[in-house]
Amino acid sequence: LVPLKRREGWKTRMPGQIHDAIFFDAHRDERARVMEAVTEEMTVGVRRRNRWVVVPLEFEWECGEKNWLEMEKLSL
Repeated sequence: LVPLKRREGWKTRMPGQIHDAIFFDAHRDERARVMEAVTEEMTVGVRRRNRWVVVPLEFEWECGEKNWLEMEKLSL
């Protein structure tokens, strides 16, 4: 995802990953594009580059303004 972030010139940061979750500190004006590009990369791009991945990959989004207790599911 780092090359994608650099190529797109995002202000959005990716401060961490825990198990199967990736965390983004997204700017409001970039959120929709980040969601679209990352979903594409994680569901299609990974399988395109790694033919051994044969199961469909799913990606879900949640957003919280202040903390994890206030997370809400988002959709594209």
